[in-house]
Amino acid sequence: MLPRLLCTPPPAKKALASAFFLPVSHFSTKMPKIYTKTGDKGTSSLFDGSRAAKSDRVFGALGDVDEASTAIGLLLAELQEKSSAKRRVTQEAEVEDEESVSIESMDDVALLLCEIQARLLDVGSAIATPRAGGGTDAKLSLTSFSHANVDHLERAIDAMDSQLPPLRNFILPGGSRMTAQAHHARAVVRRAERAAAPLAADGAIDEPVYKYLNRLSDVMFVVARWISAKEGVDEIVYK
Repeated sequence: MLPRLLCTPPPAKKALASAFFLPVSHFSTKMPKIYTKTGDKGTSSLFDGSRAAKSDRVFGALGDVDEASTAIGLLLAELQEKSSAKRRVTQEAEVEDEESVSIESMDDVALLLCEIQARLLDVGSAIATPRAGGGTDAKLSLTSFSHANVDHLERAIDAMDSQLPPLRNFILPGGSRMTAQAHHARAVVRRAERAAAPLAADGAIDEPVYKYLNRLSDVMFVVARWISAKEGVDEIVYK
């Protein structure tokens, strides 16, 4: 069996509850049962205590963010299969304000994707706590999303893009399995961004949350190109 790059859970301060997109502290010391039956009538709860129809745009955005993380997870699993050494990743609760990000190997990209998946849970937590609603200051503070996360993505983009040839044509998704997976993740992130756009316009989510989704699609595009370059696979140029 090939060695795996492992992602450890983020610290309890900002740890989130699986796909529920609510802070673990919301559930005291025990996680909820898988089935609660509270949504059997087509509604679900937000972190501010309100309930809304599952067809509400908030849950549409949450579902798309969850799907984006899953798509990234598929790419991450492929990267882990190709990992040259077993490494353990510690996902920090907050991104440090580093001056630069170094990405030189597939392992480095895997580390980045692990951290992004954790941050997407933070994004979901923020979306599940409407800023324009009746959330308490404590809950709004608990689910705040720092602009430092956006800055971190921009540094990652710059680190990878500096290693690539200039982009002079449109490129098509594909070339290798991992490149195609990265492009698929990019497209799903774009959908999550579109779903979050009306929430951002109405002030229901903070600006850094929407910016993060916008920047993340750029990250996945550059990741796709970077993987192609590292694998020695020609990009498929539109003609």
